[in-house]
Amino acid sequence: MGKRGYLLIALAVLVLAGVACSFCPLIPSGPSGPTSGKATITLLNDSGQDICFVYISPVTSDEWGEDWLDIMEVIGPGEQRTFEVDPGTYDMLATDCDDNEIDIRWEVEVTTSFIWMIE
Repeated sequence: MGKRGYLLIALAVLVLAGVACSFCPLIPSGPSGPTSGKATITLLNDSGQDICFVYISPVTSDEWGEDWLDIMEVIGPGEQRTFEVDPGTYDMLATDCDDNEIDIRWEVEVTTSFIWMIE
């Protein structure tokens, strides 16, 4: 068999492979956001003050709950921190190291990701 025969066989294989793949279901690449059905809140501190306490509470709660930062963790000016939450509606509070309010947000809907810019 000459070059022409091999070329025809190669072309036939490519055509058959293309036809076969056209019947294959597309495989999704996966979610582009947080995994496991989670959402994120990214706090960007542009306030010029250290943020020492962050409270993120479901709107259904009457209390702020625990601080979301680690012990001794501070979000300095120009820094950011991302928190993972279940999708939902939240009240959010950021305070300085003396627990004075820097920023407060009420009834924030977080479905996939939310940027919390504090100026």
